[in-house]
Amino acid sequence: ETGSCDNVILWGRSMGASTALLYENAKDPLVACMILDSPFASINQLFTDFGNMVPNLSNWIKDILKWMLRMSISSRAGFNPDE
Repeated sequence: ETGSCDNVILWGRSMGASTALLYENAKDPLVACMILDSPFASINQLFTDFGNMVPNLSNWIKDILKWMLRMSISSRAGFNPDE
């Protein structure tokens, strides 16, 4: 015998919290609430922060990596991360 579920709670940390926010944008009636721990507000700022963690990485390499991540997110998730 299986149980049933009337509502779910979405929990996410960092990128998972931002993903939960994107999912909730679909207005799923099963989602009762969300617990979000440290979601990032801007994916461009996230890219910049990660890029700055490597002190000797050239800016042109950072720009290429940002472009590659944008293209990957756009094709896999179906939205433009710059919007």
